[in-house]
Order: sequence, then structure tokens, then C-alpha cells
Amino acid sequence: MLPTTSTPWLVRLFRTSASFIPFAISAESLSTIAFGVPAVASTSSDDVLEPVGTELRLPRAIDLGLRTQGIDPLAMSAGQLVTGTLSLFGYKIAPGARYGTFIAEKAGVRTYIREDQYQKGGYPEVEDLTVREFMVEFMSSQADRGLLVSDKYGPFEIYEKEKREPRVRFVTRERLQRFVDSLALG
Repeated sequence: MLPTTSTPWLVRLFRTSASFIPFAISAESLSTIAFGVPAVASTSSDDVLEPVGTELRLPRAIDLGLRTQGIDPLAMSAGQLVTGTLSLFGYKIAPGARYGTFIAEKAGVRTYIREDQYQKGGYPEVEDLTVREFMVEFMSSQADRGLLVSDKYGPFEIYEKEKREPRVRFVTRERLQRFVDSLALG
């Protein structure tokens, strides 16, 4: 089960798993287990991450600025949010060498940006391989700063990476609101 904003994911996990008590198996379920009738897997909309725009509170100026760039705030990806918002604040955004990468520049400071998009039905957390590839790409880009932007949730290892390399930040799903707020206030 994946996290949502309406109900904390840990609470929902306990709600669903607490209803299964191994010692309270009914006779009907026992006969189903004994005869090997397979259960039908259900797919719910909770198994899919919604676009990040549905979870964010955007200031009106940023919302309008994104719309003037042709970005729909309710259907945008995290990469569109970050590059669109940075361009509103005077950054020049250029495509990078690889698909899904960008170079943002302002006042002579270059920022390497890599987008990690979520694919429906995919794993909802940034993979270790993606983090390692980003670190190598950032170092070889010779940029002053680096941002890995993702629609997915961040693994715990990103804290260690940021601590070791302070020029790098990971803007994952749970950090996007803070990113928007810091730009709007700052």
C-alpha cells in the first residue's frame, strides 16, 4: 500500500493488516485454502501514484506562471514543476546531454537537474541505481550544484548522499512542497 495525503500510510497499513488474524480463519476460508482455489488479486487506485500537482498547494503566482508556460499544475510531473518554477525565478533552463536532464543557470551558477519520472504501476521509491547514476552524472557535468527531481518517494540513503556532497539535493515527492514554499518565500 502506498502513502496518500488523506490517510497516513502507516495507519492504513495497520488497518488492513490488523483485520487478518491467522488464528481466526473461518471454515469457508479454510476450505478455499484446502482446495487451492486461487484468490483474485484486486487492483486499487491506491497502488498508483497520482500526479504531484494533486498533492501540492501552489501559490497563485506560481500556479499562473506555470500555466503561462503551458504546464497544467494538476497533471504536471515533478520535473515540470521544478524547471517551470525555476524559469519563473529567472533561471535559464536548457536541455542536458541525456533525455530527462537539464542545466539551469543564473548569475553564473550552473545547476545540473535530472528528472526521475514515475511510470504507472512502477515502484514508488527512487531506486538506488538512479541515485548512483545521478551522482556520477553530476560529477561529470562540472556543474556547481545538482538536483535529482522525482515524482517518487525518496529512500533513506539520500540523506547520507546530501551530507557527503552538500552541493547536491534530492527533491523527491515528499520534499516538493517545501521546495515550492522556499522559492515562493525566498
